[in-house]
Amino acid sequence: MVRREYRCQWRRRRVYQVGFCLPLAIFLVAEWLFRVMRWWDQRTCKVIRKISFDKPITSMELSSPTQRLVVTSGNTVAFIPAQPAEIGTPIPHTLNLPYAPSSASVHPIWQDRFITGSTSDEWVRVHGINGEEKEVFKGHHGPVHCVEYSPDGEVYASGSGAFKHVHNDRSLSAKGVLSYFLFSLFYIFIILQRMVCTFLSV
Repeated sequence: MVRREYRCQWRRRRVYQVGFCLPLAIFLVAEWLFRVMRWWDQRTCKVIRKISFDKPITSMELSSPTQRLVVTSGNTVAFIPAQPAEIGTPIPHTLNLPYAPSSASVHPIWQDRFITGSTSDEWVRVHGINGEEKEVFKGHHGPVHCVEYSPDGEVYASGSGAFKHVHNDRSLSAKGVLSYFLFSLFYIFIILQRMVCTFLSV
């Protein structure tokens, strides 16, 4: 294994989170209370783009299938192309939610929805890509700190303190609906079989 260590001009600031979209590295830097994102080109060791937010950034997810960064800051969820545009280009897609999300994850296949958690309540929400709320899932006993879709988009996980939940996204695909239907039939068959056995043994 070859170990490479890079030192940047902002090395005295603590790096909060990092993601890779080769040949670029995206750093969330502890500058101005975690409000700054920087794109750093590993080939030239130079910062090629910088985005500042009005409020501290609470999460940054690099979605490899969609090649987008999903960033939460205050009540805002921002969807940013991983490959940076020209300096000064506005963020193409941002949403303001009625609450402050702690984490967000976009669906890797359909890309038409995203999930959020929040430290202000114990719920996990599913939103359409334009912000409309589709579903709310309850079950945690504390603030939800992180959410994440699986690579195939069939399930998503959420974490709260020492507890985690794994949810099926019931509206995802015909495959998921068929699996749920077959499982229900199997469960009904088992119940009927036990009822018949009980009746015959009397």
